[in-house]
Amino acid sequence: GLRGVIHLVTSRGHGERVAASAATAVHDALQLTQFLAQQSGKMPALWFVTRGAEGAAPDDDCIGFAHSPVLGLARTIATELPDLACATIDVDESGDVAALVDEILLSDGEDRIALRGSDRYVLRLEPDVARVTPTERRLVIPARGSIDGLQLQPLARRAPASGEVEVLVEAASLNFRDGLVVGGFFPV
Repeated sequence: GLRGVIHLVTSRGHGERVAASAATAVHDALQLTQFLAQQSGKMPALWFVTRGAEGAAPDDDCIGFAHSPVLGLARTIATELPDLACATIDVDESGDVAALVDEILLSDGEDRIALRGSDRYVLRLEPDVARVTPTERRLVIPARGSIDGLQLQPLARRAPASGEVEVLVEAASLNFRDGLVVGGFFPV
């Protein structure tokens, strides 16, 4: 039977054509997935191969912006149709076909891979050893209008007064309202 299907995402668009190219890329990928899901028997593995759709190396330009929506679709496919073993491989402009073939034939179960020249990247969360020691900081918005302006600034700790408690916060997040405030779209 069929062991695997490789879909080379070929839609390209520049300027105003990016949205149309992205829509075409997602449409084609979805049609292929729906066809495979309707087949009887054991489902084949499914690889979507994109070019420059995501930043993996520090100097990546992500020239394949029109391919990026396929990466999101692939995550949904992997969740909703786990028997398809859906994976993405993002390649660079080098066109190293041998590396791509090796990646598919010697698959180790990684489902999101980027090939950059002779380098292979996969997703990993690693601790930020520079932040192991807790320090008092606060997040400030020196200038509204861009999230790039957010800064962590040192904060002098003061001892709790009578009737107060001190809470050690190990993690914090920004919500949608915070994003609107930073962007200057919400009055403070």
